[in-house]
Amino acid sequence: MPATADPRDYQHMTEQRHHPQLQAEQARDRRTDIWAWVAVVIITLGFFIVDIVSEMTDGTYAGEPGRWQQFVLFDGSSIVVLFALFPVLLWLTRRWPLSLQDWKRIIPIYALASLIWSAIHIAGMVAIRKVLYPLIFEGLYSFNRAGGFWLEMLYEYRKDLLTFTLYLAVIYAFRHMADLRREVQTARTEARRSSRITLKSGGSTIFLDAQRVDWARAAGNYVEISAGGTVHLARISLTALDEQLQAAGTDIVRTHRSWLVNRARLREVRPTGEGDQIAILQSGEEVPVSRRYRDALAAS
Repeated sequence: MPATADPRDYQHMTEQRHHPQLQAEQARDRRTDIWAWVAVVIITLGFFIVDIVSEMTDGTYAGEPGRWQQFVLFDGSSIVVLFALFPVLLWLTRRWPLSLQDWKRIIPIYALASLIWSAIHIAGMVAIRKVLYPLIFEGLYSFNRAGGFWLEMLYEYRKDLLTFTLYLAVIYAFRHMADLRREVQTARTEARRSSRITLKSGGSTIFLDAQRVDWARAAGNYVEISAGGTVHLARISLTALDEQLQAAGTDIVRTHRSWLVNRARLREVRPTGEGDQIAILQSGEEVPVSRRYRDALAAS
């Protein structure tokens, strides 16, 4: 330990490293990345199988029924190296995460990384081909075709850039979904602990006393929530809101596929004469009650 270092700094670093919540978050991140890897494998192998079948068919029509075997070697060697390099992309996106605030700085880093990643990919697949080609076919494998080395590199990089972008998109898609699930779980835990619900509205976060909620109505990708005479618009699903309110101890009931009502605000329920009903709230507001949810409301 350097003479100028404060021992408390090392103690703080050790506590962070062994903090149970931090370890749980890191474990969740690893699981997310593993699922992203699985998705990439499935997508890539799916394209590979389709291309093999196409090569077999095209080769038969062209009078070259064995052509698909070279295709398997060439594309198979590429795929093996791509899978081996996937952890590099996981590290890259953790080390330099892309965000709306930093994209101008991060995009050039990703562009440079794509060049290095492609060069390693090309070198790896060419090495595999040079070893296996003479064992399976006659002659030696040559990377240089009629266009020359640099034209071949450009041709391969064009394909690698698409693959690089696709893999990054898969990684970020899985992490985004994991973040959304985490937000839902955190909001539910907070609702259970404090009896408040957490809502996202634009760039703001709204905290509402769950017991003050009168009703909620789905509005496209948003939900309108009436609480204490004020209507809030939040980006949340009606199901997720229902779960938060239930966790907060609110006696909430779904009266329609697009409506939730606080039972404590109900004054009466009237038939419409067409098989459906209307719930009248203490405020005088009317909420539809469909046949599907009529029994749930009657259970109150």
